[in-house]
Amino acid sequence: MSSITQRTFRLAAPYWLNSHHRAVGWALGLTLIAMVVLVTGLNYWLTGLQKAFFDALEQHNGAAFRSAITIFFVGVVVWRAAPSPSPATSFG
Repeated sequence: MSSITQRTFRLAAPYWLNSHHRAVGWALGLTLIAMVVLVTGLNYWLTGLQKAFFDALEQHNGAAFRSAITIFFVGVVVWRAAPSPSPATSFG
């Protein structure tokens, strides 16, 4: 293991293993991992959608272009329709 990894685990071990807050630590760690996986998957999907869009343009394929652009705009509408956090729940 690299030095930075060893230092990170040595620093985090008391919090994760021996603290009375260890449940919170594990929950936050697992939440972080889940969010990283979710964002990575979303980026992978968007990259595939972008590829389909530009492939359709290059091949002058109108049906594939309309399909890719429709999926993109449906995603934008869903994203914009999602409720945003209220100022009372933000950490600012």
